[in-house]
Amino acid sequence: MTRLPLTALLLAASLAGAMPAHAGASITAAQLGEIFCIGRLSTEMAPLETLLTADLAKRIADAEAKNAAFTKAHPGEKGPLANGIPWQSNPAYARECQMVGMSGTADVPLAVIAYGYEDSTQNFSDRLELNFVGGKLRLDNVDYGNGGDLKSRLAAAFKN
Repeated sequence: MTRLPLTALLLAASLAGAMPAHAGASITAAQLGEIFCIGRLSTEMAPLETLLTADLAKRIADAEAKNAAFTKAHPGEKGPLANGIPWQSNPAYARECQMVGMSGTADVPLAVIAYGYEDSTQNFSDRLELNFVGGKLRLDNVDYGNGGDLKSRLAAAFKN
C-alpha cells in the first residue's frame, strides 16, 4: 500500500490551498485525518480529544454522561451508547481507514475518510467536518456517507 506517498501528497495539497492564511502552525487536515484513522483502527479515540471543537467535545461529554445515567437507572439494560461514540456511519470494525481526499472550502475543509472491509462491497466513506478555532484546525463533526452526522446521532440517541 502506498500510504506514505499518498499522505505526503495530501499534506502538500492541504498546505498549497486548502488552509487559510490564518491557520499558522495548526495541524493540517491530512494529519488530523491520519490521527482520526489511527484512533478508529486502534479503537482508542483519546488522542483525538484535544483536536475537537469545544462544541463537539461538550456534546460527546453530555452524551456520555446521559448514557452513564441511563445505565445506572436501568441496570441490566444496554444504554443508547453501549457500543461507544458513533465515530463512523457503519459501527462494524473496519480493517482499513485512510484519508483519501479533501472537499469543502478553505475555511471549512472536509476530509474524506475511506473505510475498507474484507468484503469490499461493505466499503464506505465519511467526511470529517473541520473548522478553525483560534487559528487551529479542529474536528467539528463527522458527516456520514449514508446520511446523517455524529452530532445528530448523539442528540437522537437520547430522544424518546
